[in-house]
Amino acid sequence: MIGHHDHLLAADGKLASASPSSTVPVTVWWNVAPAGGPVCSQAVQKSVNRGATWTSLHPPRANATKLTTTITPGKATLFRVRAVGCADVPGNWTTSAPTTARILQQTANGIKYTRGWKKVNCTPCSGGSQEQSSAKKAAVTINISGARAIALVLTEGRANGSAHITGGGSTAATISTHAASTRYRRFAYARNWTARGKRSITITNLATPDHPDIQFDAVVVLT
Repeated sequence: MIGHHDHLLAADGKLASASPSSTVPVTVWWNVAPAGGPVCSQAVQKSVNRGATWTSLHPPRANATKLTTTITPGKATLFRVRAVGCADVPGNWTTSAPTTARILQQTANGIKYTRGWKKVNCTPCSGGSQEQSSAKKAAVTINISGARAIALVLTEGRANGSAHITGGGSTAATISTHAASTRYRRFAYARNWTARGKRSITITNLATPDHPDIQFDAVVVLT
């Protein structure tokens, strides 16, 4: 069997609950094939105990190349995948390197704010609070070591607007947190890298007219 696979944070994800240990959604993708024939089915499994036992996941279709699942913060997680040929002969397993998720609250060390932010209690938010600003150019910078992927967790709503994202070795991006109804713990921005490293990401409020708020909740990190 030949192939590779990986696991990523997607910008359309969300934390399942307000608990600081909420499960984290990840997208697992792969490109595998059995020797000598086409793929008729695939097996994907997950382990949270260094491979001692495995839990089967279920790709959405026989020729799928990705699926979405969850991992629990603090638990090193392995994924493995193999293709099965039409003669029902499976290939060898290909196993990922371990990955661990962390949820950093907005008050964590390494997160720095300019003026214009205030902490507000928010029961549905991760950890029960978030930082809010309606001031133009109010910024928050997140400095993280050892990250292979990050997702910025923000609240969306009618009073919420756009922000500029810079840093992380990527070109600048603009995100919108405006929505017809309030939606908590959303992955407003995600960035994935091919290797672990030190990252610095800055969110700058653009103070959109009529809905200038930015509500910063947490950061999800994969290491």
